[in-house]
Amino acid sequence: MHFRLKNAKCKPFAFSRCCVYFNTMISQLSVLKANGYKLTKNRKLVLEKLLENRKPLTLNDIKNLCGEINFATIYRIVNLYLSLGIVNEVKLFDKQTHYELMGNDHHHHIICIKCGKIERLDLCIINKVQQLTDFQITSHIMEFKGICPQCKK
Repeated sequence: MHFRLKNAKCKPFAFSRCCVYFNTMISQLSVLKANGYKLTKNRKLVLEKLLENRKPLTLNDIKNLCGEINFATIYRIVNLYLSLGIVNEVKLFDKQTHYELMGNDHHHHIICIKCGKIERLDLCIINKVQQLTDFQITSHIMEFKGICPQCKK
């Protein structure tokens, strides 16, 4: 089985990113196999695109990245991944449903209000909020809006 990671040139972070990539792929593939599903070419491609982008994607984004797969197939694959817990549904400010791979790392997003660029924020203040309020927090949604560096110019 071969997986490709675009833009993983010989930079200092490339090896660790490749390790994360392969570990994530193996983890997601084991979920498919454990539930009696095969890894088809289309399922593999959708999984690769979600992993390569590291940001929430709409169904249209996924379709554009997987040009050879029709929209109905993308829809079915994403719904399968949702039902198996491979992907997570993310509702952002633009009201469109986005999808991203489930992972062990908790994170949030920041969205540019001018161009729509979405960046991942690998941080959360939930522990600080719990300390300040003494609430037992059961869930939360936190997204940020702003103007990205390119749009500020």
